Order: sequence, then C-alpha cells, then structure tokens
Amino acid sequence: MLAPLLTPHGLLTLAASPDAADKNAALEPARRARLERAFARGSGHGLLCLGADEVGTTLPPTLSYWRTLGARYVTALCALPGIGERSKRPVPIAAAGELEAMVAAVPPMIGAEYLTTEVLANLWRGMDQAFDAELAQSTLTVQAFLKTRHPAWEPGRASSFQPRGKSERRRSPVRFPGDLHDTAFRRGQASAFAAQ
Repeated sequence: MLAPLLTPHGLLTLAASPDAADKNAALEPARRARLERAFARGSGHGLLCLGADEVGTTLPPTLSYWRTLGARYVTALCALPGIGERSKRPVPIAAAGELEAMVAAVPPMIGAEYLTTEVLANLWRGMDQAFDAELAQSTLTVQAFLKTRHPAWEPGRASSFQPRGKSERRRSPVRFPGDLHDTAFRRGQASAFAAQ
C-alpha cells in the first residue's frame, strides 16, 4: 500500500508500506495509479494532484496532511489577481506561521524528522513549477485548467471555497480536510502515539 515518505533531501515520494495496508484500503486502484503517476513526476506534481484533484476524497491521515498543503497552494493560486490567461505569476509561499504549524503537526510517517519550514517552502515552489509545467502542456487558460482538475476550483472565489471531505462537511465550514485542527486528524495522531 502507499504511504508518503520524506527523504533527507526534502523530497516527498510515495512508497509501498506494509504498515499502511489497512489505512490505504480506501484508495481505489484508479486513484492510487493517478497518485503514483503524479509523484513519479516529482514532489510538486504529487502535491498538486493531492491538493487540486483529491478535493472531498477520503484519504488516510498522512495523505490528508499533505493534501492540506496542496489545497492551500491551489487556494492561494485562485486568490491571485488577474489569472485566467495562459500564465500566472509565482504563487506567494504560505506565511511562516502556517508553515511552522504544519511542521509541528506532521503525522507519524517515514522521514517526518526531516520536515522543516524550509522543506515546506521548497515543496510549495515545486508545486508552483509543476503547475506551470502542467498548464503549458494543457494549452488551456489558468481558469480552464483549474476547472479540469476539480470543478470546485475557481479563480477569484478562493476565499469562499474550502475543499472538504464528506466527514468534514458536517463540521466547521472553514476547515480543510486533514486541517491541523481537524478532529478526525487529531484522533488519528492520538491513536498513532498511543500505539507507540
């Protein structure tokens, strides 16, 4: 089964993990293949796939954690003024406080000890490069390309849209799936720490 792995050089990959067998049972073969293809292209492409394509998807806690970073990138992209054409300016990296909170809340995973705010900033830059590359390959406008990823992404409306899975819809309307304060996410962390 698939589990995220962070290398000492700050690259995020997917690897087979026998420990993740039960948690990843929910990944359908098509979704699993899509994620494997994206991460094979690089960390930025994999995170972009999680954040842009897996809106509302039930994912294991570690994949949900990384989807949060990807969804924050796409939300920031949608908030850029004047997008909709064939190019965009670089998406500003999330605030240092947000990155610090993400580092502090990393779930148990292989390579978690290598996660720093600088690693997250580099992964953000990688998503920006991946988006630019995929946009160029698509020959679509930014707006049309975002719509092909998921119909919920619409430039100019980022502040009114918060991607959520089914379980999160019943909770606060302002949280991302696997958000750092998400109850289900914290429960997953608590049970992981209790098992140690």
